[in-house]
Amino acid sequence: MKKNYAFLFAIVLFLSSMSINVSATNTVTISDSLPKVFQMGDFEREYEKTKESYTSTLLSTCNGNTDVAFEKWMRLMLTMEAYAKDINYDINGVKMWIEIGCEPDGNIKYLSYALKPNSRFVEENELTGFLTSFVSKHKFSATSQRFFINTHASFPIY
Repeated sequence: MKKNYAFLFAIVLFLSSMSINVSATNTVTISDSLPKVFQMGDFEREYEKTKESYTSTLLSTCNGNTDVAFEKWMRLMLTMEAYAKDINYDINGVKMWIEIGCEPDGNIKYLSYALKPNSRFVEENELTGFLTSFVSKHKFSATSQRFFINTHASFPIY
């Protein structure tokens, strides 16, 4: 079934939501009903409820300093790329829209994503498994408050 990526992109911009269908073996929850990693469009009600408590952006938690915010984001993406290499998961060619919700201590509470139309084909359950493993082992840089970041990621990082 082909996905309407233009529609999904509009959802990202308008609702800041992302989701994925995942098997029970890849599901780590932050509540009884929202997986920790999901593809945009899925779990909309649960996502909207969770999203209410993530009102600050990464940029606002960095006092509007784009250099600091960009450095924190790039550090996380480079860590993700290194983790993929460490566990022998080929993430090269993957391009996705991504939203991450973080706690002040850097714990990633949710990660939602959607593959871009120009992404290399990857099995979504494998990508979800990789991302679930990553967020369970890695933290974002600590900040003064909860925040979210809604952007895109492409691998490899140059």
